[in-house]
Amino acid sequence: MYKSISITLEDKNKDKFYNSFIFKLVNSIAGSKRDLGLFILVNLILGILYTFKIWDQVAILIIFGIIFPFIYTIALYRLFKIKNIPGVRSKLFNFAKSDSGNILFLIFDLTILVTIGVLILFDILNFTIVKLIMVVIIPWFYLITLHGLINDQYIIDRNNTEE
Repeated sequence: MYKSISITLEDKNKDKFYNSFIFKLVNSIAGSKRDLGLFILVNLILGILYTFKIWDQVAILIIFGIIFPFIYTIALYRLFKIKNIPGVRSKLFNFAKSDSGNILFLIFDLTILVTIGVLILFDILNFTIVKLIMVVIIPWFYLITLHGLINDQYIIDRNNTEE
């Protein structure tokens, strides 16, 4: 008559991630619509000031173009791995949710992110559009995606869901 409660390793990993510094930071930035909107506004203002050399502080690139996207990427891949997103079935999706696939995609994404950031930092890649993408567009994309994952808001293909 007693129900046995079993805690799987996956549940422990979820709890460990939800109690981590990265998740708490990302949740405080993208967890609520108000905080998300405020952070996007601050990111937009500082990103435009940096991109168009109105306030040419390297710290803006390092913080908003490298460090925050680095943190967002780690949180995004961890959330993607532990969340059950309905209506998506593909070999690539299943590979990305596996431990090795998740780490492989994470390393690939972080490598591209840091490489572009360093190239901008050393004025090798000194185009306005690249700076705008790196300091404004990419962080927005990550923040909006994180907001959806944190709050379980998905765009679901109704024709692909299991009945």
